[in-house]
Amino acid sequence: MIDLLAESSSVPSIVDGWKLSIGAPAYLGRCFVAVLGVRLVLSLFKMFAMKLDGEHLRELKLEPEARRKEGNEWGGWWQCYWKAFVGFGQNKRGARIDDHGLGAVIGMCELAAYPILIFTNQIPIIGGWVAIKTAGHWKQWTESRKSFNRFLFANLLNIGVAFSWLLPFVQGRPAG
Repeated sequence: MIDLLAESSSVPSIVDGWKLSIGAPAYLGRCFVAVLGVRLVLSLFKMFAMKLDGEHLRELKLEPEARRKEGNEWGGWWQCYWKAFVGFGQNKRGARIDDHGLGAVIGMCELAAYPILIFTNQIPIIGGWVAIKTAGHWKQWTESRKSFNRFLFANLLNIGVAFSWLLPFVQGRPAG
């Protein structure tokens, strides 16, 4: 029965039909450079949200107008940018950023996988993954449209970088 299923299966395999045109360390190095660039850009947007809108001050139960006035609690612009970039820190009132850079680690994995998934015509897997990530934070994003837009922008950047910069390093016979 297993042999019968294997012979009649027309589902393309993610494993077969591709190879990297450069070594795995060089490919992962490019993924690292890309994720670093994405993190630098996203941290800029997060810094503005923290300084100008008081993002991460919601747990202090301040009204939106009071949060905007408290943007200086994160320190200077560069201090705020650094806290957003590294993914952890605390302001003077005790509000915390505590993603510890895990978004960058997830982004690195995405950047390594997306070109292979695109090449093997497994694009629905990317869509499903983005849907799962979106559903996981839906409650938070109903309160903060800016963080949701940053999330969408990060996904667009990752898919764009995977398609335009990393996909040429995947070779073989495309599925489908």
